[in-house]
Amino acid sequence: MRNVLLVSAACVIITITVSAPLAADAVTIGASKDATIFENNVNNSNGAGPGIFAGTNGMDSPRRGLIDFDIAGNVPAGATITNVQLTLYLGQVAGGGSGAETIGLFELEADWGEGTTGSGAMIGGTGQGFPANPGDATWNARFFPGTLWTTPGSDHEATASVTTMVGSTINDPFT
Repeated sequence: MRNVLLVSAACVIITITVSAPLAADAVTIGASKDATIFENNVNNSNGAGPGIFAGTNGMDSPRRGLIDFDIAGNVPAGATITNVQLTLYLGQVAGGGSGAETIGLFELEADWGEGTTGSGAMIGGTGQGFPANPGDATWNARFFPGTLWTTPGSDHEATASVTTMVGSTINDPFT
């Protein structure tokens, strides 16, 4: 993936069934935390910035967007989840990329910290992140500086749960 994708306004829509098998409700849940980690700046993070980056920048340096949702706190006990949709909006493309790219979602195997890096920043200029504060997720640390990922870049499943094609039209939603 050549493009850096800055995505914001992450929310997940979950269709659930509660008690009656034919009754279904949709629940919209915003991200409870999000952050970006940067391979070329292993001690930088962007936890409170205006979006998250995924893919690579114009120099082929990976960025990983981390997103967490509090499903248990928003879905009634005993409900059966029958469908989930995640919608992200494209905010920026690296290097003037014009082609479609595949983006995947991978389940993380460990908790991580969001922190306050990037608070008050505008979208432009946040693609390298900011020096991490204690508790931020970075390329090397789940909670900077001392709680490390087992594998730098995050501990995640090897296979994507889902993939989708993302174009280059700014503000387009992708579900």
